[in-house]
Amino acid sequence: MNYTADYEIIPILPLKDIHIFPHVVMPVIVGLQKSLNAIEASVNDHNSRILCLMQKEQIKADYPEPAQLYDIGFLCKITQIIKMPEKKIRVLLYGESKFYASQIADTFDFLTAFGSNVIEEDDNSVESLILKDKLLNECSNYLKLTRNVKPELLNHLKELKNFNDLLYFVCMNVDLNIEQKQNIIALDNFNNKAKEVLKHINEKSNFIQLQRSIDSQVFGKISKMQREHYLSEQLKTIHKELGIEGDAHSEAANFKEKFSKLPLSYEAVKKTEDELKKFTRIPIHSPEYYVVYNYLTWVLDLPWEKPENRKIDIQEAENILNQDHYGLDKIKERILEYLAVIQFNALNKSQILCFVGPPGVGKTSLGKSIARALGREFIRLSVGGVTDESEIRGHRKTYIGSMPGIIIQSLKKAGTINTLIMIDEIDKL
Repeated sequence: MNYTADYEIIPILPLKDIHIFPHVVMPVIVGLQKSLNAIEASVNDHNSRILCLMQKEQIKADYPEPAQLYDIGFLCKITQIIKMPEKKIRVLLYGESKFYASQIADTFDFLTAFGSNVIEEDDNSVESLILKDKLLNECSNYLKLTRNVKPELLNHLKELKNFNDLLYFVCMNVDLNIEQKQNIIALDNFNNKAKEVLKHINEKSNFIQLQRSIDSQVFGKISKMQREHYLSEQLKTIHKELGIEGDAHSEAANFKEKFSKLPLSYEAVKKTEDELKKFTRIPIHSPEYYVVYNYLTWVLDLPWEKPENRKIDIQEAENILNQDHYGLDKIKERILEYLAVIQFNALNKSQILCFVGPPGVGKTSLGKSIARALGREFIRLSVGGVTDESEIRGHRKTYIGSMPGIIIQSLKKAGTINTLIMIDEIDKL
């Protein structure tokens, strides 16, 4: 292996069941006091950098001894810390680089490592290029075979140009145990690591195909009720062995119960059912778990009642406009025409009113008056300075922290679908 010349002492955060690979963001819940001390030291004295080392699988201790950790792991950057109940914290870690710990000591109130970064360079040899293409194809086939893959995941896989980034992404998405992943990480070059990963992918793919072949023969003789009972019991056993018994399923049951009480549209019901099915299959430590969880929470928080078609009193609307504004006769006349069209043509979409003028002439206050006349909540959205269209239409649901657009956020804040939204400063887009 190639190491950097600079050696350093760095705090250690021991992990039990997840690797945090380079260029990957992963949440970790921390509650042990020594781990909390390590995070505090990292933030205060090490520029929020911390070394994540895996605990060996046969060790069951809550907090390991130095000899119970692997000596190769990944240096991570702490990007976010959120306090949780029972003196726990949720830490968002961003993987930076591979790190070799030549010595691990327990001399402070937490474990520390003395070592250096491992340099991992792309090998542009013909063999490496062939292995990279084969790794991409085999992983794509494996993900399709597992039937638990989104198009965005495959697209991201194809966009990875760095050899080691591709390899670590494959390791993260292929069902390998801790020891298998650690053995791959410890190898000294891309070619050796790629060959080891390909071996595991072929074994997993062959196992899945054989299992499905057996299942298709067995399930052909079982009634529908027996089949559902068998699958349910099998799923409970699998989750029990993985140590996640009841977690995702209890959350999914809570979501399902709450969704049943909402007046969702047909499209919304179908979408939430698909997301709930996906939610029960995702491990709780996977970053995608929190993405789906946040999405379902947003669906619950949105107003789903049907819009009210209230009768518009043109005379009352005129009184409101006159109370709120002096003069502006032509503008108020045009607004009253607009309201009259809505009143007599309620089923069709009316025109969009566009107010033009310098700041302070009354554009926003006119919008408030219209909302009051219609008996609706009023929300003003300023898009001045917005340069990213995703802030308006929402981010893609592919990473932790992705948010809906400002219009959806405003509807949630208003708490009702009967809302008049005024978009301001459009000319500055």
